Amino acid sequence: MNRKLINWLFCLLLVALTGLFSCAKQEEAKPLPAESPEQVVQKFYTYIAERGLKTTEEAYKLISTTHTVLPEGRFKQIIKQYPEGMKVKIKSSKIENGKAIVILDCDIPSKFGVCINESQVNLEIDPKVNEWRIDFTGETYDELEQIKAEAAKTSPATGSTAGHQEH
Repeated sequence: MNRKLINWLFCLLLVALTGLFSCAKQEEAKPLPAESPEQVVQKFYTYIAERGLKTTEEAYKLISTTHTVLPEGRFKQIIKQYPEGMKVKIKSSKIENGKAIVILDCDIPSKFGVCINESQVNLEIDPKVNEWRIDFTGETYDELEQIKAEAAKTSPATGSTAGHQEH
């Protein structure tokens, strides 16, 4: 082959590789959504607590459709079972690789007073709109448990996770 042709092909290959790497870096550098996972979870439970038709529809818009599309009617049936007067308090959260775990306490009124139940809500970023969505069906639970296990290996133990429940 001609030396000039080889040099030209080499330059073309370098340009192509540079383009690929710059595209990959731009995708990694995408900013996190403006609204935090904690804010989305708080908004979700506030909508549910109001129990109105419009607020239920707004809560439904906050769930992820990446893995499964939960019919809105089924969603409404599920949240009707949530106890009236339930309040949530965000305890902690962790974001990693476009997924988040929000740990919260659910204050559930009962005949015996308020029962506090620790719960876990998993979220993921909807890349179409760059907003956090709640994984209501629990499809990302295994992935997030793996992230938590890896994080626990690198940080000191902070207590048991036995009381965590998924949504």
